Amino acid sequence: MNQLLTVRFKTYWPVVLLAVLTCDFGKSIAVAAVTAKSKGPLPFHHVEASSSTSDFPAAGAADGDRFSTQSGKLWKAAPSVGPWYWQADFGELVEIGAILQVLGDNDTLLTSAPLAYVWQMSEDGKLWRDLEPTRMAAERRMYRIHRLPGAVLARYLRLAISSTSGPPPAVREIEVYSRPNQMIEFPDWVMSVSSEDAPITDTCHRYLDLARKCDGWSALTAQYLWHGDFDPQFVSAEPRPMCVFFSGSHPDWCEVNRATWEGTQRVLDDGSVAMWAACGGAQAFGILSDTGVEKPWDCPKCRDPNHPKSPIYGHIGLIDATKKTKCGIYTNNIYEIGPTPLRLVREDPAFKGLPDEFLLPEYHCGQLEYLPAGWDLIVTKGKGGKTWMQCMKKRGTCIYAAQFHIELRGTPEVSRQVMSNFLATAKAWSQEHGGKRYAGETAHAPATNTAVKPVAADVEAASE
Repeated sequence: MNQLLTVRFKTYWPVVLLAVLTCDFGKSIAVAAVTAKSKGPLPFHHVEASSSTSDFPAAGAADGDRFSTQSGKLWKAAPSVGPWYWQADFGELVEIGAILQVLGDNDTLLTSAPLAYVWQMSEDGKLWRDLEPTRMAAERRMYRIHRLPGAVLARYLRLAISSTSGPPPAVREIEVYSRPNQMIEFPDWVMSVSSEDAPITDTCHRYLDLARKCDGWSALTAQYLWHGDFDPQFVSAEPRPMCVFFSGSHPDWCEVNRATWEGTQRVLDDGSVAMWAACGGAQAFGILSDTGVEKPWDCPKCRDPNHPKSPIYGHIGLIDATKKTKCGIYTNNIYEIGPTPLRLVREDPAFKGLPDEFLLPEYHCGQLEYLPAGWDLIVTKGKGGKTWMQCMKKRGTCIYAAQFHIELRGTPEVSRQVMSNFLATAKAWSQEHGGKRYAGETAHAPATNTAVKPVAADVEAASE
């Protein structure tokens, strides 16, 4: 059964007051209405859904709270077989140019979210047309802004969902804007990417935990994902992330399915987003830059010394060099563990305020043997250290690869200083290089009802 819910009409009092104070009352009201629409999302008259659970009504996705996952603050469909829909009635014909959506019922992972979907429009609530630019076959992002090639006129707007990433779909917030090139402000957010060979994200929280301890970043939001799902399309979609973090990893690089790193290599080559990688993630950046995913990878235990496959990657050493050890077995490896002396060799904003020598946590037996082309050494080992390459930066970018772990315990003050510096540097970089979390006024040229396809009557009936 459909649930028809009334949502409080949003009023823009400053604009209305300005209209009343002007001389030509009739014209002023018209100006006020247009201005109100241009300043923020369009107000909903009613919203409804194909079904809802009792604590998560359709109105939860239209309450102005973008991120809450609490009861009543998002829409979640009833546990039934799809397709599903969430639908808005504006009460009159309006121009629709852009849609902001926040999906899923988890703060950091894309769970219970629409996977395959398309936005649809209707003038009468009976004949529905697909907005083809919004069609997604396999959604991976919690946050997305759809911008139409041109504004369309409609009274009703519907999110038609055919599959989900798990249980029935959940949507935290929907905002609709009248112009395709609408400036849509969105808070700073980050991606935390797992470098593990299997699709797991259990260590991604460490970066967010540290970032939220830094002054001014306590409300920072993030999406966790596996590196195999990371690519330029993910990064470039609006709203763009401020920066990306890569975790460490456990398997040796000869054991890894290198094809899963192809998307990361393309983002790395592009260099348009700020990134910070630690330990295994940093080693991956080095291998991707020096060897690439097209060629096989090896490790020192299986390497032909006369014909190395990925020579940039090595090990600190073996406890017993005469003992033959299989790949992936590390009981004979020499490690570098715990707070370790490091030395700054090049001034860099990520290490601003630190002395030339400082401590940061380590936990590794692998290392990079040399710098890949186009990278500069920023931090090297200090007195008693084992690994020469401790932090490198890709020239002309805001991309860092660090062997140490600022996200691990052991040196809270220094770790927090480096994280604070990097966040500030990444934010400045993203603003300067087009990675803003909103779109400018010249993103699209205006047009009228375009890129829509009629929906068959039986499809609509199936979603009731």
